Amino acid sequence: MIEHAYEYFFTHGGDQGSILPKDQFDLRTERTQLRVERGIRNGFLKFHDSAHQLLLQSLLSESLPLQDRNLVLFWQLCLNNWLFKEISDHVYVPVYWSGRTTLPKEEVIAFIKEIVHLNPELDWSEITIITLARKYLNFLTKLGFLEGAQKKYFTGISLSSEAVIAFLYFSRVADPSTRNLLKNTFLQLSMIPKDDLIARLKRLSMKEYFEMDYNGVDLNLSLTHEEQEVGHVLYH
Repeated sequence: MIEHAYEYFFTHGGDQGSILPKDQFDLRTERTQLRVERGIRNGFLKFHDSAHQLLLQSLLSESLPLQDRNLVLFWQLCLNNWLFKEISDHVYVPVYWSGRTTLPKEEVIAFIKEIVHLNPELDWSEITIITLARKYLNFLTKLGFLEGAQKKYFTGISLSSEAVIAFLYFSRVADPSTRNLLKNTFLQLSMIPKDDLIARLKRLSMKEYFEMDYNGVDLNLSLTHEEQEVGHVLYH
């Protein structure tokens, strides 16, 4: 559904008509269709600026490997959904790198409850919190970041060189005023330990995808290509 919505959105100029044909996706009622479309528009079809939109259009117009495509969707939802980013940043990634094999739903629930405690205006019920935790884990399962039914087990995520470069563009969208990647608010969502990421960037900088200046403390980056050409440069 998300792939079709992007194709329609970029082909028809965005806001014209339904982005999902009801007969193709078995959306049996108009209410269901509107709910699903609203979710996709809010999560995936919002852009910080025109450069952000061109980046998504450039990447998704290519035949990306499955994991690269799923990483793009993951980063895009982190940019558009504050709660999804907070859970990913403070629960999913830290537990993933802790060496544990599973991500218990209870840890996601506990974190959401902490958010509600700090933001009482949310006033979410217990059922809402449990539903949010379940939806979060289910979506990561659909992306292939987790597997299993009752217990959610981590799957290994190995970023291709192309995905690493794509991440740099997403990090610029997330924090455009910060040239130092090590201080970027999106850094942990790269899914690569910091030292490993630095080592990979040193190698990739030789391929003219970006310019970097690293002094052991700051890692300043200047990206070489325009957003509208990134997909073609990386995947051709």
